[in-house]
Amino acid sequence: MKISTKLFAGTALLLAGVVAIGVASLYALTGVEASVHKLTEESAPLQLKTLELQQTIEKLSAGFFKLGLSADAAQAEQLSHAIDADIATIVKLRQDIARLENSQAQADPGEFREVHGAVMQAVQQRLHDTGVFRSESSGVDQVLKAMGNSIAAIKTALEHLNGDAATVVAKAQQSNLVSSRAIE
Repeated sequence: MKISTKLFAGTALLLAGVVAIGVASLYALTGVEASVHKLTEESAPLQLKTLELQQTIEKLSAGFFKLGLSADAAQAEQLSHAIDADIATIVKLRQDIARLENSQAQADPGEFREVHGAVMQAVQQRLHDTGVFRSESSGVDQVLKAMGNSIAAIKTALEHLNGDAATVVAKAQQSNLVSSRAIE
């Protein structure tokens, strides 16, 4: 074989290797592009919606806690409206997540609504019981005050009776002394 043939064959082999490396690199870049596309166009929005859903559920839990501690009916009603808004937000976020996942899953807020109803009913019962307790304690307080006034009046009357009795006893003793001296 001549040197020119060997050089030509080596050059052809080198060019074939460069083309193979170029094709492999192009294939790898296409795979990376697909991965980056999936990450930026699909995963990131899904992660953001999932994080927003998590934060809304945490906010809803805090709302349930605050509702349980509400001091009056107006505050309970205000917190109840905020909970309803959070439940609606959760439904929307679950629908958005299902759309991003290409899923047919439906958002069911039933559990949240059941908990909301149970907590609201318990709060209303507690507020009612608190109102009854306050009215009854007010009545008991008035009775106790009246009893205190009666006891004070009885004490004053007893003090007057004791004073009158002491005066009568002193007069009786004086009379007895006078009678005893007269008899002697």
